[in-house]
Amino acid sequence: MTIFAVLLAFLAGLLIGGLALSAAGRGSRSAAAEGGPYDRILRTALARLASGDHRGAVAALRRATAMRPRDDAVYLLLAEELRRLGDRSRAERGAQVILAARDLDPDVESAAWLLRGRLAEERGETDAALEAYARAESSRPDAAPAIVARGRLLSRLRRWREAIEAAGRLAAVEPERARLIAARRRVLLARELLAEGRPDAALVEAKAALNDAPDLTAARITVGDALFQIGKVQQACAAWLEAARAAPSRAALILDRLEQASSGAPAGAARRLAEELAGTGADWRPLAWLVHDSLLAGRADEAARWFERLQQVAPAAATTSRLAVRLAAARNGSAGALESLLSRWERERVWTDPWRCSRCGRETGEFEWRCPDCQAWDSFH
Repeated sequence: MTIFAVLLAFLAGLLIGGLALSAAGRGSRSAAAEGGPYDRILRTALARLASGDHRGAVAALRRATAMRPRDDAVYLLLAEELRRLGDRSRAERGAQVILAARDLDPDVESAAWLLRGRLAEERGETDAALEAYARAESSRPDAAPAIVARGRLLSRLRRWREAIEAAGRLAAVEPERARLIAARRRVLLARELLAEGRPDAALVEAKAALNDAPDLTAARITVGDALFQIGKVQQACAAWLEAARAAPSRAALILDRLEQASSGAPAGAARRLAEELAGTGADWRPLAWLVHDSLLAGRADEAARWFERLQQVAPAAATTSRLAVRLAAARNGSAGALESLLSRWERERVWTDPWRCSRCGRETGEFEWRCPDCQAWDSFH
């Protein structure tokens, strides 16, 4: 591989493989072989990028484009680096110059439209971004980046049917990835249908998601939620319990649901599940639930034993502090305003700590399968 191809591979976010071949065909192979000025400039750009000096890389790429203004791949990479540095106007002009060229390589053309789509998306111009991504996809229908970019934006816009269709097109290129993406989008569609009070339609989507991705915990839980809303409580509980055992870190979601379905759930199901999962260390919330359940049953000594374990794994949690007050009150008695406060706490959800996205840090009181900010999947803990 020439140094030019190495540079193109290093600059992520574009159709790198195709760009490298295109650039090699436009003369960079001979430059690398001769070790001339052009090659040295590209080596400098690569070294700057490796050290994190993106401004230095831009300066080197500018020198390269001055030497060979018709090397579209390098020009495009310069535009992409300008976008990353926040110089969107120059990046936009760069993309326009590339797209105005004749006989443009399909890889370069697709990547240029991708760049324009990203720039439009960053400006909040979603229609323009979708159009640019569609043009990128039409330039290279067999390349994944354009399909993924358009599908991701459709998903952010909650246009689920179109986003699922985009995943279907991706299946021709990356079938395994496409199945997982489609399944996640079906889950999010199903959850919206549940919120709209359409459990039958939600069940269809959730089952389709589970068929595409049998290990997807969100799909299994959503199947249970749809069954519960339809009125099939026992089937719902069975689906939830299966999900909890497959993904112990999501046990708290199941405990909430089993409590809600207490009249139709198997006797003691929530308690048995919490005890089963408390020792796994996957999540501290089952321990909190056991303290809570023991206090409600008037078993203060048992609650104290569970609380000791909870304190070891989640000493700073707000839930732990609240349970400490409840445990002290249960042991020593309480009166007046404290009794009223404790009574209210008993009726509220036991864990008060927010869910936090492990990627971007967003906090939320209600668990979400996809972070609204960074779009990370199953990132709340």
